[in-house]
Amino acid sequence: MAGIYIHIPFCVKKCAYCDFVSFEGDTSQKQRYLAALLREIELSGKEYSDRAFDTVFIGGGTPSTLPDEAVSEILAAIRQHFRLADNPEISIEVNPNTASLDKLIEYKAAGANRISIGLQSANDNLLKKIGRIHSFADFQETLTQAKQAGFTDINVDIMYGLPNQTVDDYLETIRLVANAEVPHVSAYSLILEEGTRLFDAVNKHEITLPDKEAEFEMHTVGKEYLLKLGYQRYEISNYAKNGHECRHNLNYWDMGDYIGVGLNAHSAIRAGDKLIRYYNTSDLDKYYSLIESNMLPIEHKEAVPTQEEMFEFFMLGLRKTSGVKAADFQNRFGVSPFEIFNDAINKNAKKGFLCYDNSSIWLTDTGLDMQNQVLTDFMIYVEE
Repeated sequence: MAGIYIHIPFCVKKCAYCDFVSFEGDTSQKQRYLAALLREIELSGKEYSDRAFDTVFIGGGTPSTLPDEAVSEILAAIRQHFRLADNPEISIEVNPNTASLDKLIEYKAAGANRISIGLQSANDNLLKKIGRIHSFADFQETLTQAKQAGFTDINVDIMYGLPNQTVDDYLETIRLVANAEVPHVSAYSLILEEGTRLFDAVNKHEITLPDKEAEFEMHTVGKEYLLKLGYQRYEISNYAKNGHECRHNLNYWDMGDYIGVGLNAHSAIRAGDKLIRYYNTSDLDKYYSLIESNMLPIEHKEAVPTQEEMFEFFMLGLRKTSGVKAADFQNRFGVSPFEIFNDAINKNAKKGFLCYDNSSIWLTDTGLDMQNQVLTDFMIYVEE
């Protein structure tokens, strides 16, 4: 598989926990960015005319802050300059209070067939503490409108470990989302990133986060509740009803090819027996300057060493509950994973963190929660 990621850096207001490349922008700034983005799509499409892409993901930032018809222009340019496979998955992220019914109808008509709504919590007080611009009622309205527009493949993002959040708060969010018949839930723990407003507030003791034990309890009971409600955990943080797994993200975890378009977008393309990884500049003025000079806005490009690529194959693949297929590793690298990572596999199998048979290697439920510890044993091979 292969995917295309399109980065929209604009938000109405940057969330207190966010360290992504995103910022506020007026209509003229968005129009200029859109023009540059469309030009980059054209330039990038020429580089990959020999490839078919299975998924498209418009993320950010908040793509739904773009003016009317902007998303239609973007998807039309993708279809014009890239070759899409039959029945591609085309996803777009939206936030409540930024996606009107008219916009959602536009996205569906333009070819988007999957939508991801940022909720984070059903508790309005928690939403305010993390700098969200919407209420739970706003989310409910957006979800209803998404269904009215014809979307049936819907994801909702939720978070745990929020300031003063309780287990009951988190379970109530899960209950309300499930009751709304949402087929996919992404459940992430809050990561406190340096340089964010939340990081500063925590360090100044203005805000208190749950301790690690409370956060792990939220994760554990939340996971059990989602399973009880009929969701399947197919990746560490992702749960879906049957047939609603995100193909775009599965491509990342399977180490498929992907290209990124837009400010600070990342790409990884396998050329021959080498994985080529590159990313665009995060400097908006430089991005415009390069595009206006008919150049791709690439900041850095490198060939990934084979040992590092082998480790990443496991690092990403073991995020999935299905794990890593031995044949896929063999086909990619010409050697058995049991030959390369035998010690790490056996060590973690004895601990009860990992299982394997002749065809697959996967983490147990406990191992998924201890993935970072497991990966230290696999990393030894890269460091040798």
